[in-house]
Amino acid sequence: MATGSVSGDISADAFALVSDDTRVAILRALHELDTPVAFSALYEQLAVGDSAHFNYHLSELRPQFVTKTADGYELTAGVGGWLARSSPGATRTARPSSPTSPPDG
Repeated sequence: MATGSVSGDISADAFALVSDDTRVAILRALHELDTPVAFSALYEQLAVGDSAHFNYHLSELRPQFVTKTADGYELTAGVGGWLARSSPGATRTARPSSPTSPPDG
């Protein structure tokens, strides 16, 4: 699988990556912000543990779920749609046109 896109089957590695509350919080924040965010701004918004703990979990999400750009961190292409479809309370009125599975790890 090429880096920078979401496709393929759900793997145990992908589930392991999103099994931590800090990682889920990072993904949700990036999805809601929908724009690249500097490390410091993302860390301050989430207020989770110390910065080393936060950095560890953010690094674990790269590159499968999070991409680092010159402007900051953002969701890897396709992750936002997957999060929207996977979130509790999401409703499906039609079959999604893109893959519903998280990226391979």
